[in-house]
Amino acid sequence: MSSAAGILSLDVEVIILKIFNDFAIYTVRTEKLKVFCSFVNINHQNLLSHSRTRWLSLMPAVERILKLWTPLKFLFDSEKRPPKIISDFFKRPISEIYFQFLHSNLNLFEKKKQKKR
Repeated sequence: MSSAAGILSLDVEVIILKIFNDFAIYTVRTEKLKVFCSFVNINHQNLLSHSRTRWLSLMPAVERILKLWTPLKFLFDSEKRPPKIISDFFKRPISEIYFQFLHSNLNLFEKKKQKKR
């Protein structure tokens, strides 16, 4: 499934890792995210990393970013100098559609895999 995501014009894995690392490094940013989550009535959850060698980690990471989409977007929009790749990602309306598409397909794949067990 990870290689199937490669046909998108967006490197989802890079975005996931950049977002995760941005919060893993800066605890202040995590606190700001908690404030934005509270503001939009979304329960804060820690972001999940994704390992390129463990494709099964992609779905939970995509799902978590989708759950926190609005506060993440607000946070990076409010930053004076956010990381360019993340800022550009959240400014593109198609980005959320890519993540929804990928999540839907990962979910289908997961259900098929569970049926075979």
